[in-house]
Amino acid sequence: MAFTASPLKSISRRLAATFVLSIFGAGGFRAQAEDLMLGTLPIRNVTIQAVDEGKLNYKNQAGIASVTTIIDSLRVSVADEPNLTVAEEAFASGKWSDAVDGYQKTLRSTSKPWLKDFAAIRLLKAGERSNRFDGAVAAYIHLLAKDPKAAQEIKLKYPDDPANAYLKTAASQVDTALATEKDTTKQTSLTVFRMNIAKAMHDEPTVLRLAGELSKSIGNTSTGTLDPTVLAGITDGKLNLILSSVEKKDFPAALKGLEQVKPSVTEPKHQAEWLWLTAESNAGAAGGTKDAAVLRNLAIDYMRVVANFPTSPHAGESLLKTGAILEKLNDPKAALAVYQQIARDFNDQPVGSEAKKSVARLGGK
Repeated sequence: MAFTASPLKSISRRLAATFVLSIFGAGGFRAQAEDLMLGTLPIRNVTIQAVDEGKLNYKNQAGIASVTTIIDSLRVSVADEPNLTVAEEAFASGKWSDAVDGYQKTLRSTSKPWLKDFAAIRLLKAGERSNRFDGAVAAYIHLLAKDPKAAQEIKLKYPDDPANAYLKTAASQVDTALATEKDTTKQTSLTVFRMNIAKAMHDEPTVLRLAGELSKSIGNTSTGTLDPTVLAGITDGKLNLILSSVEKKDFPAALKGLEQVKPSVTEPKHQAEWLWLTAESNAGAAGGTKDAAVLRNLAIDYMRVVANFPTSPHAGESLLKTGAILEKLNDPKAALAVYQQIARDFNDQPVGSEAKKSVARLGGK
């Protein structure tokens, strides 16, 4: 399992590939000392001001502003920041999990805004290399609080194992952040993130609870202030609630929800899910009907999923249900052709095995 993190905008590669930045004083460490060393050239009494777009901004003793790109070979040490020293040493040695621990401690303990930002950037990198999802989450929460637009660029792949211990830690981290966040837009972003963690954990009750909260958030938050990722999360939450209605066989509620969410369904994955849930809801509402016109419309509903999104997770099952409807319409020849297509195109999936049984039952090959 791996995940990628892109916390900030494109990082310049103008500087040399290797250099060392150390903050120390002549004759040993000094509290508050910020001295800069690039290669073998020391620059004393540097004032580090900020981290911005992946770069460290500082002024030298003469007051001249300079910028240094934060790359892996860069090293920072501050006299009164022992946690940073440990983290940077671990980072330089490739001890990624130890680095995550050190940067998280730095993020929690330091009072320097620039150092919090620096530690968050390092956390993303060390978390990626150590599969420490909790480190990436800590970095995301910090960046979201500082700059929601920068946080949008963080792309995480969640652990594959729903029992992964770092998922549980991440859930707790986000819950804590949600409890103290006052900004409604940031609250929505955190809720989307928390719902995605619950999905990765297969925690359906929490997914549905948060989906319900997200479905109401549009009414409390101006959509103009929400980034596309958050809006997509709200739509995802609404579709999860509709899926729950389908599973409970409350088809009128599902159909009502589908109509309400339709205007916000713009992403392909949501469009595919919407079509599938529509077909399932219509089929459920129709019950055991034998009306040919209704059955033909149901077949069309399922085929829309296949025609528009042939790689959708629901494509094979949509074809399987189409074949069953064609049998109800007394068209075994057409049904056989559909089953043969499934057996061929989804040979290594459960729907392929089901289709092969139907092919044999209808006397096909």
